[in-house]
Amino acid sequence: MVGYANPVLVNVETDGRYNNPIFNSDVTAFQAGTQVVQTMVENNTKLKHIVSVFTGNKLCKVASRLRNKGIEVLCPNHAGHCSANLAEDSVIGNETEYARQCTIELNDKLKIAHVTTDGDSKAVNGITNAQRSNVKILRDVRHLANSMKRAVQNCTFSLSMFSGTNKKEILNKDLGWTLRHGVLQN
Repeated sequence: MVGYANPVLVNVETDGRYNNPIFNSDVTAFQAGTQVVQTMVENNTKLKHIVSVFTGNKLCKVASRLRNKGIEVLCPNHAGHCSANLAEDSVIGNETEYARQCTIELNDKLKIAHVTTDGDSKAVNGITNAQRSNVKILRDVRHLANSMKRAVQNCTFSLSMFSGTNKKEILNKDLGWTLRHGVLQN
């Protein structure tokens, strides 16, 4: 319906969400986040169905209890019930691996043609690795717009580039008015 010769090709967008606190995140050597959800959403229809989800968790209640008793435990996969599927020292922001896991889940049913991600995401590497074929990468508009806005704000333009009032003229007018009316104060 969207013009692909192969009906199993799909366009997706993917991103990860983390439970990072917005305060005191630099207090320890470890990353603040302990849980991640990577979602992959089809981008072919208006419905935007979720086609794959990966959830990662570093928390394990059993391991915590055993450590308090002086027993050395490594998560994941220790004896007993381990609720963690990520090691405590693993990188929580590893979108490459999480996107790879999502793609493996899809491999029997769908193949990804295009992926839309954040500007700094490496998720396409995981998708390409799991699918063993190249995927075209697109960047989302919000991140692109923010990058462009920052770039324009950091540029220096010549005074004659744009007609009309500029910051220098406004500052000079305000300073002149202030000096004429004797309102200049420290």
